[in-house]
Amino acid sequence: MKMGTRMKDNFTNLFPQLVVAIWGSWGYFCMGSVRGRSSPGIPSQNSTMDFDMSPSDLQWISSFPMLGAILGSLFINKPMEYYGRKKALVGHYVVFICGFFISGFTHFGEHKSMLYIGRFLMGIAAGCTTPAAQIYVSECASPSLRGWMGSLTASSLVLGVWTTYIVGIFVEWHVLAWIFGCLPILFLCGGLTCKRKSKGSRNTWNAWPTTTASLLK
Repeated sequence: MKMGTRMKDNFTNLFPQLVVAIWGSWGYFCMGSVRGRSSPGIPSQNSTMDFDMSPSDLQWISSFPMLGAILGSLFINKPMEYYGRKKALVGHYVVFICGFFISGFTHFGEHKSMLYIGRFLMGIAAGCTTPAAQIYVSECASPSLRGWMGSLTASSLVLGVWTTYIVGIFVEWHVLAWIFGCLPILFLCGGLTCKRKSKGSRNTWNAWPTTTASLLK
């Protein structure tokens, strides 16, 4: 009887943390899709684009997310401080959505500047993901679970790259952008329904059972 009660209590503590950790880690999935996009996307662009782009343009388009990530990783500090980790994560999904859809609609706009802007926005969002998601997941996990829950971010990153490679085999570059622009919408909706707000350094882990019980309220 005691063992059954203990298992129930462990599951009650684990499940809310797991849900929050998975949601927080999906920003890394989006970042992985940004990193993996060039491999299937550039060959598809070369064979299907109806407007002129030089080899140097393709190189810049591939590198623009890295430039945006530098700014995003520096910019996200203030939103996390003033609005909290959760709201910062919800906001950065909006940037992902804009970046993917602008890139996808280049197929109709037929101007390389749209690709530059879209890829740059993806980079900003990816840079925001790196500190915000990792800190959020770590702060929402109890000390005994923080290690393996923190590793979900790296797993999500690899899953995002791998999924982009697989999907890119079957669709053209602009369809690939639309598909991965829809996924952050789902993650955004999940964030709006997620009740857990990370309190950062103000958390007191001695009161963890009370904190855990409030995750899904």
